[in-house]
Amino acid sequence: MVRSFAGRGRSGAAWLGSPGPDGGGGSAGVGNGDVEDPGDAEAVGEHPEARRPLRGAELLDDLLPGGDVAAYVTGVFRGSEDASGNWPCQGTVLLDLPAATVALYTRDGLVEQITPDRCRLTLGSWSWPSLAAAIARYDADIDVVGPDELTEAFAHLARRFTRTSAGHTPTQPPPGDGDAHEASRR
Repeated sequence: MVRSFAGRGRSGAAWLGSPGPDGGGGSAGVGNGDVEDPGDAEAVGEHPEARRPLRGAELLDDLLPGGDVAAYVTGVFRGSEDASGNWPCQGTVLLDLPAATVALYTRDGLVEQITPDRCRLTLGSWSWPSLAAAIARYDADIDVVGPDELTEAFAHLARRFTRTSAGHTPTQPPPGDGDAHEASRR
């Protein structure tokens, strides 16, 4: 059975090699980052072809968390903190709209029909208030299935919209406002 392993030399070059009989590096310094670069293989007793620089997909698999370029790039733009590519904030609601109507305006989410005039919508976003705002754009009655952070985000936006509708601006907050998010922005 032939196994291989990947590593990096001090120069930062990625390489692929074969382990020694004990499963570790082929000899002292191989596979632990002490080898200057793949050209140093002869200096530690390995055949020069035993290791070769990683190329193409092998290199990406070695460098990217999860090894999936599309998931990694999607996750970066979504603000994901792991290699899943998922939105950091995801929630589910019930909307008083037909699933077919909601599906027309849902690009990156899951729409499930509950009844002919009601559906379940699961969406994601980079923050809870932005997720609540994205759901509000459907202009329908909403019941939050979860999580609680989404319910709190709707309450946060409701307070903000109430202040706006009363003619208050962020520079003139109403007295006794206990909204911690707003206080942190002032």
